[in-house]
Amino acid sequence: YKRQVVILSIVPILLFLYTLRLKTVVDEKGIHYQFFPIHLTLKSIRWNEIDDCRVRAYHPIKEYGGWGYRISLGDKGKALNIRGNQGIQIVFSNGKKLLLGTQLPKEAEETLKRYIK
Repeated sequence: YKRQVVILSIVPILLFLYTLRLKTVVDEKGIHYQFFPIHLTLKSIRWNEIDDCRVRAYHPIKEYGGWGYRISLGDKGKALNIRGNQGIQIVFSNGKKLLLGTQLPKEAEETLKRYIK
């Protein structure tokens, strides 16, 4: 009986982790992201809401306590990441910060250069 309870407890967690996806789209309107299954639709950040935006390397464990939907205890803000140590660092006009993990840092940097003035 205990074994069944453990399996029934672990399976939903593993399915949730398996379905985690971070989708990021950058266009002339801004940066759009979806951290599925937490966000069921794209969230949008308009360019006029952004004070600074760049691709950077970061330390997931040291800065945010790991991967996933993370909120730092310091002034790093939020991070949405699946794996790796590269991300798009966004600093909002109000000073808040968001880091979106990326597996394509060079492509992200080239795309951001196209839209950042």
